[in-house]
Amino acid sequence: MWTSKLSGNKYIGSSVNLRRRFIEYYNTNRLLIETSMPINIALLKYGYFNLSLDILKFCEISKLMVREKHYFNLLSPEYNILKNPGNPSRGRGWKHSETTLEKMKLAANKFFENLLHKSLGQANRKQIEVTDLSTGSKIIYHAIRAVARTLAIDKKHI
Repeated sequence: MWTSKLSGNKYIGSSVNLRRRFIEYYNTNRLLIETSMPINIALLKYGYFNLSLDILKFCEISKLMVREKHYFNLLSPEYNILKNPGNPSRGRGWKHSETTLEKMKLAANKFFENLLHKSLGQANRKQIEVTDLSTGSKIIYHAIRAVARTLAIDKKHI
């Protein structure tokens, strides 16, 4: 359970693999990509130091959804999108609102525009050709940093 120290809002989650789940929560890049989840937005907006993380119960996998449902009913978590815990087919039969669908489309479009912009920027990069004056051999590098690394010098001197 994540709890906001500022508002008291909560998020209830469950996992059969806590290590993987914690890696997901503490991966800022993943949080930035999955901004449809209110808990991810809260972690990014308020920072980890303004939320607390508690493990409410360890249980057998077969009892996981029952325990999650119990904590949903007991604590009424505000950060959860679905108000009932799911099963392996989470979200099946559940539909996003038109507003949410529109936000998702805009986010996807923005993501792909940024991706396209980055790839075009990479394509427009100039290559750096380095010539060894003693042998006359030439090597082409994709960036000044690569040249500096290879020559073991500070890139400011190139």
